[in-house]
Amino acid sequence: MRMRRNREWGRWPGRRKRTSITYASTITERYKELFDGGLGRYTGGKATLRVRDGAAPVFHRARPLPYALRDRVDAELERMLRDGVIEPVDCSDWASPLVPVNKADGSLRICADYKATVNPVLLVDRYPLPKIDDVIVRLSGAQYFSKIDLSQAYNQIELDDTKKYTVINTHRGLYRYNRLVYGLASSPGIFQRIMCNLLSNIPNVEVFLDDVIIGGKSKEEHMRALETVFSRLHQKGLKLKTNKCVFLVKEVQYLGYILGKEGIKTDPRKLEAITKIPRPTNVTQLRSFIGLINFYAKFIRNMSARLVPLYELLKKGKVWYWSRDCERAFNNIKKVLVSSEVLAHYEPDRPLILTCDASARGIGGVLTQPARDGRGERPIAYISRTLSDAEKNYSQIHREALASISSINTCMAAVLC
Repeated sequence: MRMRRNREWGRWPGRRKRTSITYASTITERYKELFDGGLGRYTGGKATLRVRDGAAPVFHRARPLPYALRDRVDAELERMLRDGVIEPVDCSDWASPLVPVNKADGSLRICADYKATVNPVLLVDRYPLPKIDDVIVRLSGAQYFSKIDLSQAYNQIELDDTKKYTVINTHRGLYRYNRLVYGLASSPGIFQRIMCNLLSNIPNVEVFLDDVIIGGKSKEEHMRALETVFSRLHQKGLKLKTNKCVFLVKEVQYLGYILGKEGIKTDPRKLEAITKIPRPTNVTQLRSFIGLINFYAKFIRNMSARLVPLYELLKKGKVWYWSRDCERAFNNIKKVLVSSEVLAHYEPDRPLILTCDASARGIGGVLTQPARDGRGERPIAYISRTLSDAEKNYSQIHREALASISSINTCMAAVLC
């Protein structure tokens, strides 16, 4: 069954190349302080941490630190002291154990186990993070992209006197954070609020914590937005991480996807990691694998039907037995994901088609829009899920009605706008 929603089509003019490239070099030179490698300091105000009234302080002793990590931890503590991120204290009512974390680039980040101390009593800042699908839709139509990343993002935000809750206990004694810190439950909300207040009213700019993406339907439009972003970051004392910034590209990796003017693709690096996952040996490992697959569910036609043997293993009381059907489903879903097609960007001013179907075991659908060249339709997203035991007793016409309702609910933002 197919449902259509009509809109007028639109088109955007192309632009010349040389002028905008020269302009890009000019504005990056103009704001070179953003890339000087130092730690920024946000000048728009200090962050406040709030805890419940009557919260009892919690003090944890320092945890043993492996000798193999000690030199690296010492070096990072020294850097944080030099940059003013932390300061030594003689005593504190609150103390959280240090947790060293290896980053993807090989460097080390010092965090703290706040879940054992202040997080349970913290009045968490609930400022919402944007939905990834919404971000992608708002970038629809962009021909050029830039992506910027803030250097030690949270550490660029100063804390007020409530920094007393952030003390960490280390093999060298107690240190108190002067800046916002990773691991605090309020840090993401505080940081997202600051970045949104700073940048959210700039056209073609999207913010997801410290990852900022700038789009543009023409190079000139793109560069105007980029300069506005640079200007505001510079005014507020923030700094960027040079090796994680990319400018004026036609494809960019963002939030687990590859975005380009032609559509959305899976990230090859994430796919490689998924394809290397060994066969699960227990329910926990299987849930983890399915969770990774679900991130790319909209790229896979009839995903739920393909995973039925694996879903059966997750049922309560089911004895673990990895059958041939499980092995086939496990290997097949990897192959299908690797060969998945490019999904088209959703365009609000164009016709929208939702096609649904149902079987005895599951329901599914595909959201499409007509190709610009008039040759067929391009998929925007695939939808699927298995049927519950009760739903399997429905008649075929009722299963198809369920498929329509479920698909519409999944695509609600697009179908009803």
